[in-house]
Amino acid sequence: MARTSKGIDVARIKAELAKAGIKAAHIKEVTASLVDKTMLQELERERRLLQRAIDKIDAKIAKLGGAASEAASTKKRARKRAAVKQAPTETVLAYLKKQKGPLKREDIAKGMKVDSASLKQALTELVASKQVKTAGQRRGTTYKA
Repeated sequence: MARTSKGIDVARIKAELAKAGIKAAHIKEVTASLVDKTMLQELERERRLLQRAIDKIDAKIAKLGGAASEAASTKKRARKRAAVKQAPTETVLAYLKKQKGPLKREDIAKGMKVDSASLKQALTELVASKQVKTAGQRRGTTYKA
């Protein structure tokens, strides 16, 4: 019986899909995708565990007066930056043009279903190019196209 390490019974899934009248090629595609997704999740989990172990070792090294691994801290910063994907400037501008009144960054993020931090650079660029006007300060800043 084919099972992934997470316990997914691939043979059972194939049998159920076949009973439902789904074509064999599609069944193969679905099960391969399921196995790939499960393996990816397992590898990501393993990566997180290894990174935690490296972080602990770096902390011990730093405690003893040594320098922590430069590569580890650089990679961690890069992952954090990569996690916050930038919202495209054109998309933000189009969304603001559709709105009737001024909006806060948080409201724009909710409406566009993106993270508020991902809007920061796009809004800054739009304000600098004078395509968007602002009012207020700090968290109270509102944006209008």
